[in-house]
Amino acid sequence: EAQSLFRRALELDPNLTPAICGSVDAYYYEIVLGLAPSPADSLESALGAARHAVELDADDAAARCAMGKARMVRREHEAAILEFERALELNPSLAWAYYGLGATTVFAGRDPRAAIPNLQQAIRLSPRDPHMGSYLVRLADAYLWSKDYAQAEEWARKALREPGFQWSRYAVLLAALGHLGRMDEAAEVRQELAALRPDFSLAFVRATHLYSDNDTFAHFLDGLRQAGLPD
Repeated sequence: EAQSLFRRALELDPNLTPAICGSVDAYYYEIVLGLAPSPADSLESALGAARHAVELDADDAAARCAMGKARMVRREHEAAILEFERALELNPSLAWAYYGLGATTVFAGRDPRAAIPNLQQAIRLSPRDPHMGSYLVRLADAYLWSKDYAQAEEWARKALREPGFQWSRYAVLLAALGHLGRMDEAAEVRQELAALRPDFSLAFVRATHLYSDNDTFAHFLDGLRQAGLPD
């Protein structure tokens, strides 16, 4: 439905950059939430829309941020980092660019201590952001990769208190509990998640999560395995 509305907006004004960037967002979310009918098609469509936005105005921070999202969801994290950095040069107050920079730093396997300040800055800049659950869950991911499992658990639970369903909030909580050896709590979380996403499994996470670094992803999956998540 969102894509239908963005298409209608672009019929009225083909150069309406916010509609193009909104379309990238819609592709982004259907991919990361595991809802895309054809993930490969959505990946290409997201990149095509982002390129269009940048072609219209290469100095538009929102367009650069959209390109960062399109690159991130393709697991092209080094390219995504450059786009988010460019977006912040153009608009140092763009919360989503700080989020993207923090998220890609973790997904790419870079030092998670570099990700945490960017994610915290996103929260400071937009404390009532509708994407707050995403900001918080990426902080949990950063602490998980730092092997600070108690902090990872705390931020994951904060993320789960935000509106909307996002399976990665449950996943990082499970991974933290697995590494902490708290199997009874992990079983409760698995049961709650199964009611919302019955097909959730290690195979689903491998296919859908945005990690591109083998070591960080192996650490994440190991926590899920210890928490009892099935293959």
